[in-house]
Amino acid sequence: KYPFSNGDLTICADVLRNYLEANIKIPWEDIRYIFGEIMYGGHITDDWDRRLCRNYLETYINPTMFETDLYLAPDFPLPSALDHKGFHMYIDDKLPSESPKLYGLHPNAEIDFLTQTSAKLFRTLIEISPRDMSNKATTTSQSRDEKIRTVLEEMQNHLPDDFNTIELRARVDERNPYAVVALQEAERMNNLLKE
Repeated sequence: KYPFSNGDLTICADVLRNYLEANIKIPWEDIRYIFGEIMYGGHITDDWDRRLCRNYLETYINPTMFETDLYLAPDFPLPSALDHKGFHMYIDDKLPSESPKLYGLHPNAEIDFLTQTSAKLFRTLIEISPRDMSNKATTTSQSRDEKIRTVLEEMQNHLPDDFNTIELRARVDERNPYAVVALQEAERMNNLLKE
């Protein structure tokens, strides 16, 4: 993990603006070098990470950005030239929600991440629970268990309502594979919410 910050991004934007204002032609190689070897590259200590950074910069900072439709990620096209407000509107309206696919990962990568996150949440809950030092270990255990149960019940109150699978089945006109999978997923989600 490297100590990149918003300051690095701000300085890169300032350097880019200065280079674009000072040159008639865009100095692609200079910009890649300054960003990859000095600004961000100055933080990178591993040779393989530095090589990866260079490859990213060669992919994303080059003249072909303006010649063809460039996709920053699958289904994530680079918008045409917009002003600041236009970019914000594009991000809010056109971009999909964050998903593993945007990062070139398999869609199931999110499952592992969420599993690890929930395990960490429960470990943290157990760690922050007060531990009574009284003589009765059972009372301590019960009070700790009760506190955890209370937190879990509060979390359950925020869960969505069950899917009405009967209504969903009635609304499906054609039982194609997508509809079958969607109905199965609704049933599985209901089972998961009941656990």
